[in-house]
Amino acid sequence: MKGISFLLLTMTAICWAQDTGPLSGLATLHSGITSERASSWDRSVGNADFIVVKSGATVPLAEIGGAGEIRHMWFTIASPSPDHLRELVIRMYWDGEADPSVEVPIGDFFGTGFDYEDIPGGNTGQAYHSWHSLPLTVYGNAMNCYFAMPFGKGARITISNDGAQDVSAFYYHIDYQKYPDESVTACQPAPGWLHQRRLLVPERATREA
Repeated sequence: MKGISFLLLTMTAICWAQDTGPLSGLATLHSGITSERASSWDRSVGNADFIVVKSGATVPLAEIGGAGEIRHMWFTIASPSPDHLRELVIRMYWDGEADPSVEVPIGDFFGTGFDYEDIPGGNTGQAYHSWHSLPLTVYGNAMNCYFAMPFGKGARITISNDGAQDVSAFYYHIDYQKYPDESVTACQPAPGWLHQRRLLVPERATREA
């Protein structure tokens, strides 16, 4: 009898976890909601699935109209600059705002690049530190963000290169859902609406010779 009770309790806990976990709605289809992606895919239908970010340039990564929600972002970067994680600044604008709600070096956004390591050529550069959490993951040079970032009237994401050297290959995916109207987000714009404001780009740390 105790064995049966334990089995029933275990099955109940598993069912509850499936109903309330982060993947509980994965197989549910919602009317009027579409899944879309902005990415660095090769527009010539070749295999050069990256963009070049020139020194001093600001490049749009995603421009989305209407209501929706950013669900996932992936980036990986090939750059000759040893400090590109600090020099590349990501900005996110919601609902037509003129000033970004997010403005931060891409390495700081992903919690990496704070240490330095030896790189070819006898120099040192920012080191990628692999770490994992539910909303953010860095593995090698691959950086993933799973923060849900809803918007009601549009979203714009850009990357700026504040460094002296061009970024030769910037790869990215930005996955999002489009909603028929902002009421579907079940989350109206308000203070703390999963939008962060950060205005200062920190100076490069002084390193020992």
